[in-house]
Amino acid sequence: MARKSAKPLPIEDEEISQEIPEEQEEPEATEPVDDEDDELGTGGDAPNKSQAARAALDAGYEKPGEAVDYIKRSFGIDMNPQHFSAVKSQMKKKEGEGRAAKQAAPARRGRKPKIEPENGDPAPPPRNEATGEGDLLDTLEALKPLIAQYGADKLKRMVDLLG
Repeated sequence: MARKSAKPLPIEDEEISQEIPEEQEEPEATEPVDDEDDELGTGGDAPNKSQAARAALDAGYEKPGEAVDYIKRSFGIDMNPQHFSAVKSQMKKKEGEGRAAKQAAPARRGRKPKIEPENGDPAPPPRNEATGEGDLLDTLEALKPLIAQYGADKLKRMVDLLG
């Protein structure tokens, strides 16, 4: 079922001008007055939430729950603990104490350098399996110490288990 359309209400005051008012000159900005008594630097106005959070941190309240209670008592501002944590992390980031400051250099792009094995054994030679031309002599030379250590029968059983 369709809704009935509402008719526009008639304008009662037809004396309202449709013309754009002339631009008025803006008064020149005055320099802010410094209040030395104001510790938050707000010019005598009530502090905003960020300034209240900074004051709580300066007072030694690091935990969000305690800091929110301090802000409520001192400034009468209701603040969420998550908001306090966000302001605190932004302050630390600006000061250089955050997680970003712990990372000395940004991550380098590209392939990571090869890590040499600690036990001194050289890395195995690269395989040529893509062409099917594996070096049979190198493989047999690698098997010779295994045959001497475990014997031919045990080595054959190991190969059968793997293959």
